[in-house]
Amino acid sequence: MSKKLKVFMVLTIVLSFALGAVANANGGLTRLTEVYLNNDISVVINGTVFNAKDPQDGSTYVPMTYKGRTYLPLRAVAEAVGLPVDYDSNTKTAYLGTKSGTIGGPVQEIFINATPEYTGLGERYKTKKIDAASLTTSTGKTFEFGYCGDTGRFMAPNFLCDFKYKRLKFTVYSAWDQKEMDSDPNLINTPLTIWINNEHNVQIEKIQDVKHGTEMEFDIDCIDYKSLSVYVTGGATIIGEPKFVK
Repeated sequence: MSKKLKVFMVLTIVLSFALGAVANANGGLTRLTEVYLNNDISVVINGTVFNAKDPQDGSTYVPMTYKGRTYLPLRAVAEAVGLPVDYDSNTKTAYLGTKSGTIGGPVQEIFINATPEYTGLGERYKTKKIDAASLTTSTGKTFEFGYCGDTGRFMAPNFLCDFKYKRLKFTVYSAWDQKEMDSDPNLINTPLTIWINNEHNVQIEKIQDVKHGTEMEFDIDCIDYKSLSVYVTGGATIIGEPKFVK
């Protein structure tokens, strides 16, 4: 679970929370008793003390405590951790981050690019802007970023999940390097292999007999793993656009 989500769960997100709220005709508001302004509670976000303030007059919001739970304004907390907030008064819906289509629709997923700090494989990491040729498949598709093979005929980046992400998504383009095929014409008919292991070297998935030029998408549940090693053969193989999903 991400730090941002933990903050929201602990503080219990509230749009506006007023003492003595009177129930309206639709039952949206409920009068509560034994709600306390709690000046003893401090909030620290990423090592910095957080004091929520009213954007209009600069006054400080005091945390409220109700039945052992602490409440703070949604907008102040969300913006403090870098999430934009929007409110639709027609549907009475608060949006954090990117707006989704409708209430009850799919949850907006947060993607984190699995860049070299997650793999320690900086020498194999390429971006379209810097080296588009290395990220381009035989069909002409170019990935925005990814990890590329070489004449070593394989690579095995170790993606550090650290029990923080729901899934790891990526695309594997399996291919032999042209120089390899020039030196060995039969190589193009030699199948490639993809397999994925966790930190205990337990096999999560293995695909053999992959044909040269094949593109395959992977979406792996990784919430229970500290790391995933993606071993792929082929000097021109690409692990395209690997992303963690929060």
